[in-house]
Amino acid sequence: MVRKILLSCLGLFLLGLLSFKFISKDVKFVPDSFVVPLGKATSNFSFVKVSPQFTKLDFEALMSAKEFIREQLNSEWPSDEFTLKENTESLVGDLTAFNERENFTFHIFDAEKTKLIGCFYISQTYDEDSDAAVFIWVRKEFLSTPQFEEIKDDIHGWISTSWPFNNVDYSLNKS
Repeated sequence: MVRKILLSCLGLFLLGLLSFKFISKDVKFVPDSFVVPLGKATSNFSFVKVSPQFTKLDFEALMSAKEFIREQLNSEWPSDEFTLKENTESLVGDLTAFNERENFTFHIFDAEKTKLIGCFYISQTYDEDSDAAVFIWVRKEFLSTPQFEEIKDDIHGWISTSWPFNNVDYSLNKS
């Protein structure tokens, strides 16, 4: 009798674990019905879906912004030895995550799309109070400028009007 009760309890426990596993797997970052925007043009900037075709332009901008990124993310990425090849691999990974609707990375260009200014990431978060997190970086020469503030405002506005998030965490952009 005790064995039967233990087996029943074990069975319920395992069923609970399987249910949890399937429930947590079904939680999606964006609903299947949501049409993910591929970009946005504002009066002074263009946000373009991440692409390895911009590797060289992205690499230049990224390395210009590396100190800012390291400070904001409390990270050593990108290292001083970060290579163009590693940047390409990173962009391929970002593109894969975008296409699989897991996270969304956008390049930030000037309005004419001739200069890559930076990037921003719309990421999943594990914070119960937020349904997405956004991190924005720009070339060194754009830091502490009205243009960076304008970029952040344009991104905030676009996400609040065109994306299915109710509470976005922008705390990674402290400065």
